[in-house]
Amino acid sequence: MANFYIFLYITIFYSLKLLYSSKVYGKELTKVNILMKKPNINIHYNDEYFDTLKKYIEAENISNPILKDYELTFSFCENIPKDNSTRKTRYLYKKPNAYAFDSEYAGYLRCMIQELKNSKYDMMIVDDRFLFSENATVRNTFLETHFKYEKNLTKYYLNYNEYINETDIQHHDSYLLNMARANNHELFGLPYDLDFNVIFNYDYVNMTSFPFYTTYKDSFVPSLRLPLTNSTSTPSTPSTSSLSTSKPSTSTPSTSIHSTSTQLSSTELESIPSSSTLSSSSSTTTPSSESSSPTPTSESPFSQDIESRNIKNKRDLFEHPNISLSVALGDDDLVLDFFLEYLTYRYGVPIPGDVQYYEQWFGNFTLNKEDVSRNEKLGVFEYFREIIKLSENSDFDTALNVTMQQAYDSFINESKVIYEGKMSHYKSLKNEIYNNRKQTISPHFKLDSHNAMTVNFLIINKNSKINPSILVKLAQQLTSKNIQIMRGENFGSLPTLDFEKLASDPMVQKYCEYDEGEYCKLIKNLKYQPIDVKRMFNKNGKSPSFLEARLHLPIALKNYIFDGDSISMSKSYIQFFMDTKTIFSWSNMNHLIILSYIVYIIFLIIMIMTMIIVYKNRKHPYLKPISPEFCNIIIFGLTLNITLVPINASIKSVGQCYLKSIGSIIIRTCIFFPFFGMTYRLYSIYMKQSEINIGKKLQNKNLYFLFYIILIINIIYGILTNFVDPPFLMTPGYFSSHRITMCYSNHFGISSIITVVYYFILFMITIYMIVRLGKTSYIYDEYKILFILIFVALVSIISWIFYVKLDINNYTKNTFLIYIMITGLHLLCSFFLVGIRIIRIMTKPIEENSFNTLDGTFVDISDFVPLKKNKKGEMALLNKNEKVNNDQNSNIVDDETILNNPNNIFFNMTLERLKNLSISNFQKNNNNNNNNNNNNNNNDNHNDNNNNNNNNDNNNNDDINNNNNNNHKNDNNEYNNQNINKD
Repeated sequence: MANFYIFLYITIFYSLKLLYSSKVYGKELTKVNILMKKPNINIHYNDEYFDTLKKYIEAENISNPILKDYELTFSFCENIPKDNSTRKTRYLYKKPNAYAFDSEYAGYLRCMIQELKNSKYDMMIVDDRFLFSENATVRNTFLETHFKYEKNLTKYYLNYNEYINETDIQHHDSYLLNMARANNHELFGLPYDLDFNVIFNYDYVNMTSFPFYTTYKDSFVPSLRLPLTNSTSTPSTPSTSSLSTSKPSTSTPSTSIHSTSTQLSSTELESIPSSSTLSSSSSTTTPSSESSSPTPTSESPFSQDIESRNIKNKRDLFEHPNISLSVALGDDDLVLDFFLEYLTYRYGVPIPGDVQYYEQWFGNFTLNKEDVSRNEKLGVFEYFREIIKLSENSDFDTALNVTMQQAYDSFINESKVIYEGKMSHYKSLKNEIYNNRKQTISPHFKLDSHNAMTVNFLIINKNSKINPSILVKLAQQLTSKNIQIMRGENFGSLPTLDFEKLASDPMVQKYCEYDEGEYCKLIKNLKYQPIDVKRMFNKNGKSPSFLEARLHLPIALKNYIFDGDSISMSKSYIQFFMDTKTIFSWSNMNHLIILSYIVYIIFLIIMIMTMIIVYKNRKHPYLKPISPEFCNIIIFGLTLNITLVPINASIKSVGQCYLKSIGSIIIRTCIFFPFFGMTYRLYSIYMKQSEINIGKKLQNKNLYFLFYIILIINIIYGILTNFVDPPFLMTPGYFSSHRITMCYSNHFGISSIITVVYYFILFMITIYMIVRLGKTSYIYDEYKILFILIFVALVSIISWIFYVKLDINNYTKNTFLIYIMITGLHLLCSFFLVGIRIIRIMTKPIEENSFNTLDGTFVDISDFVPLKKNKKGEMALLNKNEKVNNDQNSNIVDDETILNNPNNIFFNMTLERLKNLSISNFQKNNNNNNNNNNNNNNNDNHNDNNNNNNNNDNNNNDDINNNNNNNHKNDNNEYNNQNINKD
């Protein structure tokens, strides 16, 4: 303590000197505001701590001409939210999976994000559970929306690499430094201090009789340990496949717990006071279990009375009824730590990327209705609940509301003699208990060095108005070796130093000698197998962010402890280790998947054959009016839409998102615009909008050219959109019973609105033209366009909803049924479009030579349409009687002759071809008559008759031409009506 008083004297002296100099020169100090989370216990980060820290920095900077003008101030980010946004978020997650999250932590998160966006606070002290907690390959856009951030928060952090060298921070432990690096390169935080969970007990307590340890130990004897593999491992033979190799063999002096499941290593815990007693206790409790090796049953082994257990020194338990554990289960972080420590003792500490380990771990929590090991898997959670029940010795409702301060005070007051807290509590606990009661306490791990670790980092707000180089220098001072040792000696905080590298450093040696070296020994033992809580959930690149786990899992654990619903707990837990379901993939092949591919091949063959038939009969009167080329483009769009369904169901990479984006643009263009073109062509003709110069442009080849121009423009727009706003992978998280991966972008909402408005306007214009066409739309089946467009839109929306809401246990089956439904609806759309007309072409072929698709010598009804209405407003084309008399046709009034009407250009051309054809026939007949006259001079009378007949034929042809000129609309109507009746 002498050093402490000397330090205070020096700091007070320099502080007074600094205060005097500032008053003399009248220069105001610049405040550097530091924000941090409000502590859950009063012994940390109090006024004494902050005052000492500020004075230490001021004393160091007294001679620094730049840093002496800056003053540190500390503030807390309040945990309780001030608005209703948290309740709104909670409501959204409430229904699908009874999703609830830690509202207190959500308030802290919202506070930190809000302050990162402005310049009020220059630096922040955050723990490793906050730093990079939002990062994930598959982003949760719902969390981003409600907490108002995009992708990650690193854009608000200052990169230390731009201002410091590695030699400036080499005193830090490299493992801790790497925790603050993004992409293994960018350094966004400097290690500030370290902490981890330990068990404290009064030294007079015999820990071998503590139910927590005996229960904890008994839950892992071979008779109760769950198998890591369902096929090969048995309850009496724990698997050691990959877990032994998951631990560092060079740095761990102890034997892996997975190689000896019934006995703990005393070497690993040589510095822990009660470890030897505990080890001997474990060795005495296991032989009976090993010899019997009962088969696990659904009945919990903890339902038996505690007297039936082989517990040594049970006398201490009854002499000290307050031997139950004092643990702050009201603290969500501690609840999560408690559970993960339980699991890591059971399975070991996972290594990120160790697929085999996670598959074994994940398999023990996956529940199916047909699962034969269902009771064993549920037992993982039941054992955990019973441990807490026996350790707390109180009802769950009371235990789950105990705060850290209450648990700390219970241990101080000796109302409970065992306390789970932080190693940083040790100094204050020891001093206060010894000063008040002359009692001694000891810290130790939970049977093993698998204890949850927490590291605080100092980050710099990039939005700060203070020079970044100044902030970096202050951050280096706050995390320097000297100040960390000072905080450790005076306040009990744990330094983040590399003790092996600095073993010869005098200050480190002095620190390790401090308090008999308990701190150094515990830190070194912790490094063998620490629990980095955030990495525990990093199964692979598709794992969700730790932020989602931190918000939800502690609440799910507390709900389970209270009501004991193991199935709900299992469903909540496995969410964080569930891979994205890839239904249509060779790696997940089963009979339903194979059947899906068969259905797709059949569908593809049908659609291709339909397109071929339509193309071959493209000039047939039954198909020509509905633009068969456009019909084929629509069928192609429907086929492509079905092809993209498997891609939508199994998005694995961003590349698939680009493919899906461009493919969707092509599909929409191939479906909507041909319908629009078909309708517009009829509308332009019937509504008398096609003058002679426009009429030529309404030919199909011009409309096709316009369609391809629009298609190219839309594709270019899609490429530019993806370039400006690149897509990424996202998941709705707990909105679904599985973590389906979808494509998203930062401005997805805006681009979606633009797309919807764009095609909605196109759709409404199409509807307007169909309505204006009136009954004509029924003749040309234009009304079916509405059904097809609505079908396609509804199928897309419904299929997306089904994919999100599918149950994980029947995902493949339900996906197959959805695929069959979508395929059937697309076939129905194509049948509405051309199916009936193709059937009529095949079943009722028209007479031979009634039309010619090669030389076009005969008129095709789709080349022209009657434009005039009768006096009653009826379209002449709507007359369905095949026999129309002259009296009925007399209602039609000719405004102008057919030759002077430019709208009848195609009909006039056809009449011209008919006239030329009749002249050619007349000349041919005359030649035949001349030959007959030369060869048959004796048959003059007969030849005269033939000539008269020929003249009569010519007169008849002239009459036909005159009738066509005088009554062109009547002939036109009857011709069209005959063909339409055939259609």
